Amino acid sequence: MDAIDAWSLIDIPWASLEGGIDAYLQCMIDRCTALFGASRASLFACAEGSQTFQLAAQSGGTKPLPGDAAIVRGIGIAGAAIANRRPLIMEERQPPTANLELDPFGEAEAITSSMIVPLDTGVGDIVGVLNVARGPGRSPFRENDLRLAMSLAAHIALAVNNATLIGRMDFAKRDAEMSYERLRKVLDHLGIGMVLVSREGIITHRNAQASLMLGMQEAVGSTFEEGLSNCSRILIEPAKSVLDAANRGEIKRISVGDRSNDRWWLLVGSPQPDGGVTIAIEDVSAFERSRHELERMTRLAEIGQMTAAIAHEIRNPLTGIISAAQMIVSSPDLSFEFGQMIEVEAKKLNALCDEFLEFARPVTLKLEPSYLASVIGRVIDQFCMHLPQSQVQVELKIEGAQPIIQLDTAKIEQVMRNLLRNAIQASEQGGKVLVTVRGNSATIKDGGHGMSAETLSNLFVPFFTTKANGTGLGMCVVKKAIQAHGGDITVRSELGKGTSVTLNFEGEN
Repeated sequence: MDAIDAWSLIDIPWASLEGGIDAYLQCMIDRCTALFGASRASLFACAEGSQTFQLAAQSGGTKPLPGDAAIVRGIGIAGAAIANRRPLIMEERQPPTANLELDPFGEAEAITSSMIVPLDTGVGDIVGVLNVARGPGRSPFRENDLRLAMSLAAHIALAVNNATLIGRMDFAKRDAEMSYERLRKVLDHLGIGMVLVSREGIITHRNAQASLMLGMQEAVGSTFEEGLSNCSRILIEPAKSVLDAANRGEIKRISVGDRSNDRWWLLVGSPQPDGGVTIAIEDVSAFERSRHELERMTRLAEIGQMTAAIAHEIRNPLTGIISAAQMIVSSPDLSFEFGQMIEVEAKKLNALCDEFLEFARPVTLKLEPSYLASVIGRVIDQFCMHLPQSQVQVELKIEGAQPIIQLDTAKIEQVMRNLLRNAIQASEQGGKVLVTVRGNSATIKDGGHGMSAETLSNLFVPFFTTKANGTGLGMCVVKKAIQAHGGDITVRSELGKGTSVTLNFEGEN
């Protein structure tokens, strides 16, 4: 046997054959038949994870094996060779049989000699079995034939294994492509624009909604700034801002409104683990319109409630003024005393008007870079100057670094005076009010009698008050001032355990 004949088998690139691995296996079997001077040859291959080896290719013989022919691991001669991972030579078989469990050739013709060689890659499981047979008149197979068959079997096993891996990769690729296509369709129908930007600032993906909302046309592969070239001017700077924040590792949300077109958007930038950024943009116009309408209806309801409350608050001083005036008319000698009464009641009316106007007018801020602790400290110092030492102790506690915050210091001082006055009035003689400033927040906590759940739920309702001489507008004014700063206020209280009020602001770096 010429060695070049063996190399002609090894030199077959299965991927280049039309028909792929199936054509390769048939070509190998045909050439093995010729190389070994065999009367017939067959190859059985195993599906991944299976114990059954199905016919994959055959050559020669007077009667072909049926297409569904199979060998089971551990059963029969070939099955035992597979289970033991051991090739073998079989001598003359008489009489012939068609039982594959006893004979892997399974045909009604005599066989002088045969080789059964498992396809072993050397790693993992057996991927198939090669069967080569010689009929009468031909010399039996020898050990050198078996060694050559084993070399060819190893080569075929690697080809089968590679084809399996490539098939698995192709399947995974197709599955990933299908998953990506499903995800793309979902994202396109979300109603939210999505843009993925690499750490180099290049747009790698964007959905249809992003193209529509940001005016991005063929933007993939361009820089983010180039992608925004057709974008509405009102969205350009917010989009850059959320991108910059996300590149610093921050999640940033910006609401943008265009009142001329009655349109609002929400932009969110989120950092990704690979260093890229995801930018989401949602048209929230319908939500904002509903919110504004709800605010308008709430405001009308508040005005109605205020009208009734104001009428009630005005009536009491007016009654006193009218009575005093009537007494002056009937008793002129008492004009001094009743004149003083008129003055007191008129001042009450004036104070009520001032409070109402403060509540009703929009908040206009004069912002300046400030330290929250410094502003609060000034208010506490002013209070302590006029507070008897034995009455209530006010303590300021500053924790952690203090960021710079854009504040209208006059408004915040007014807020703190209001809150400190409430806390001191709620505290017992000799009690303590603790003011803690931590980063962008401040908490005013007293040890007073606390509030019921009902009182707490009505705390910011205009003209609701539990004080005999209160107007019920103080906490409303406080809340408006804090919200005008872009912050929020939280109140926690429990009967017998005091009250804590927390103010949160947005700070600069």
